[in-house]
Amino acid sequence: MKHCMVFLLVILMVIVLPVLAQDDDNPCTTALDAAQEAYDNEDFVTAQTEIATAVDECASDFLKYRDALALQSLIGARVEARDATVERDSAVPGMVDIGDYSLFMTCEGEGSPTVIFENGLGAPIAVWDDVYPAIAEVTQICRYDRLGVEWSDDVPDTEPRTAFTQAEDLHQVLTEAEIPSPYVLVGHSIAGIHLIAYTHLYPDDIVGVVLVDASHPEQMERGSEVDPNIPQFDILGTELLDWDQTLIEFEEEEAGNMGDIPVVVLTAMRGQSDELLPVWIELQEDHAARSTNSQHILLEDTGHGIPVEEPQAVIDAIIWVLDEVENTEEE
Repeated sequence: MKHCMVFLLVILMVIVLPVLAQDDDNPCTTALDAAQEAYDNEDFVTAQTEIATAVDECASDFLKYRDALALQSLIGARVEARDATVERDSAVPGMVDIGDYSLFMTCEGEGSPTVIFENGLGAPIAVWDDVYPAIAEVTQICRYDRLGVEWSDDVPDTEPRTAFTQAEDLHQVLTEAEIPSPYVLVGHSIAGIHLIAYTHLYPDDIVGVVLVDASHPEQMERGSEVDPNIPQFDILGTELLDWDQTLIEFEEEEAGNMGDIPVVVLTAMRGQSDELLPVWIELQEDHAARSTNSQHILLEDTGHGIPVEEPQAVIDAIIWVLDEVENTEEE
């Protein structure tokens, strides 16, 4: 299995969190480095010990504290999924050939619409392990890994990605795997902008959206207005997401309007600075305003890793969307 080379560069106000500073005398940095190394080596016992230390040591450094919370969520997801996670060779549909490369997808359950789960930057499908079983009891669900993540192929070095190319990949995977629309899209973190792009490109396929502490096209700019020290990035992580080109395409396409389909926006309130929190909430409210039929739910005691920390909130949001879709069909 390919290691999940998670560069935790995507969290809340910065989309991509800073690469950990090399400061051997800093207990926060030392613990974070050790936790990341153990996670990359799939030594989850050590990773859990080191990340617990990092969360304590980094409490006074906002950006590194956010790094620690995000990594803690991913480690927790992988620990819980070690024995239960799907095996590549037995998964259905498994590896899906879409031309120049293949992506990994697994689907369960029966019914329509199909709920499509999309992960945060660098995160594997295991982050949804506490969410998808409840939804698979009522309809079909599919989870997949983008290029550069887990079992999917690596991103060609010469091919930076944008939210729109990611959306096109997903559309092609669903087409090749013969997973018919309509779809309800559920996206965490960076996946938010991918799902907005997908809804713009293929509006007839989508009947509902759940945005889970989702990235926003304006968050780097707005965040730096409040905190000039927030790092700015261009190419993000092993997925080679070209952030600048993505913003250009969003502006050119005028993407973002979701009409009247049911949309739920879940926003994490823990782990934010007093300066950034109001901006983040405003950006999340903008997400909710993309549809005239939306809910914006603030999760007071939850950090960015909502699918792991508060999976029931995600389940409830998806069920609400599915109920709204059913009610619309009956009218």
